[in-house]
Amino acid sequence: MISIVIVVGMAAAWRMATVNSRWPQINNHAVQPGEPLEIHGMTLTVTGAQLLTGDALPKNAKNLGYSTDDMKMILVDLVLRNDTTQDLDAGAIQTIFAFNLQSGQWYNGVSVKDVSSLNKDGMKNGIPVGAERHLVLPFNLLASQFTAESWPWVGQRDFSLVMVWYPDRYQLHLPRVEK
Repeated sequence: MISIVIVVGMAAAWRMATVNSRWPQINNHAVQPGEPLEIHGMTLTVTGAQLLTGDALPKNAKNLGYSTDDMKMILVDLVLRNDTTQDLDAGAIQTIFAFNLQSGQWYNGVSVKDVSSLNKDGMKNGIPVGAERHLVLPFNLLASQFTAESWPWVGQRDFSLVMVWYPDRYQLHLPRVEK
């Protein structure tokens, strides 16, 4: 009986090693606030971030059905630079929607409803070669996503923009949103 357990254990270990050797490990690309991160010819730089609460929330955000006590929003200021050899169209710019706002195990996607109101001309036009575009990405934070004890202090957490295009993981750390 012991020999069967040993053989099965060795077979399982061999199988795990075989599978793991076939799939490359994730390549982490992480930068601090203000440092550029290049992704397939598009350079992204976080230039700021702020936490909005209460009456400072955009009008669209207030229409989501949450009270202003139960909702906060982080606005991330981002500069995109086209370092490719071709103009980037609006579709290429929208790949930034693949970024999630993350803090520990918590994450949330871009509030697409608020993007157009915060970026009047930024999302419709492309970016010519060598040009830059300033964008603001809004991310909702809801009280129900956090414990009651941590909700008042949510702005003091460390946040990052994270996108995974396996085997690459891109991470742009944000400055503190609440001092």
